[in-house]
Amino acid sequence: MRQAYRLRFIRDRHGRPLGLEEIKAAGGITFAQNETAQYDSMPRSAIAAGCVDFVLPPDAIAREIARIARHPYVAPVVHTEDPAGDPT
Repeated sequence: MRQAYRLRFIRDRHGRPLGLEEIKAAGGITFAQNETAQYDSMPRSAIAAGCVDFVLPPDAIAREIARIARHPYVAPVVHTEDPAGDPT
């Protein structure tokens, strides 16, 4: 089943997307929907502000998030022993 997620971010008094800027400042990865967005003012604003890493349609955003999640720097580490060295 497909699920849709939409995030809304607060803008400052100049219309800049503060949420995405904060994500980027913390080292996060940001996405904006491309021209397929029904209401495109927020994605266009974020893209113009220069705080978007990927501009893609929704299905490509999902694929990119899945690809990033599999990267060894991001994927969770599976531990077979507890910190004391005892098998779990």
